[in-house]
Amino acid sequence: MMERIRRAYLVETAKAFRRKQTYVGPLLMVLGVLIVLSFHPVNRGDASAYHFMAQSTPLVLNTIGILLLLSFCASLIAGELSSGSIRQILVRPILRHEYVLAKLLVGVTYAISLIFLTALTCWVITYALGADMGVTIGGEFIWSARTMRAAYITAALLNLPPMI
Repeated sequence: MMERIRRAYLVETAKAFRRKQTYVGPLLMVLGVLIVLSFHPVNRGDASAYHFMAQSTPLVLNTIGILLLLSFCASLIAGELSSGSIRQILVRPILRHEYVLAKLLVGVTYAISLIFLTALTCWVITYALGADMGVTIGGEFIWSARTMRAAYITAALLNLPPMI
C-alpha cells in the first residue's frame, strides 16, 4: 500500500512540475514579500527587520498563499475530471483512497514549499538589509535573536495546519 502511494505521489509531483501554475505560485510569494518591503523598509541597526517580518509573513501567507494553494489543489483533480484521464488511472491497481492520499500529499508538499520559500525570502532580506541582533526597547535587551528565530519557526509550524 505504501509503495503504491509513494509511486502515485511521485507521478503526481512530476505532473505538477510540468504545469506552469506550479512555478507562478512561488514567484508571486517572493514578489509579495518584496512588495511588503517597499511599505515596511528595513533599516540597518534597528528592529525594523523584525517589524518587516511580522508584517510580510502573515500578509503574504494568509492572502496570496491561501489563494495560490487553493488554486493549485483544485487543479490537481480538475484537469483529470475534464479530460477523462482519471478513468485510466483508476483502472490500474491503485485504490481510490490511495490515489486521493497521493494528491493530498502533493498539496501538503506545495503548502510546505510556499511557507518555506516565504520564510527564506524574509530571512534573507533581514540578514541582507537589517541586523539580526534581537529586540531592544529603550536600550534594554528584551528578546535575543535566537528567541526571535525560535518564535518565527514556531509560528511557521503553527501556520502549517491551516494551510493543509
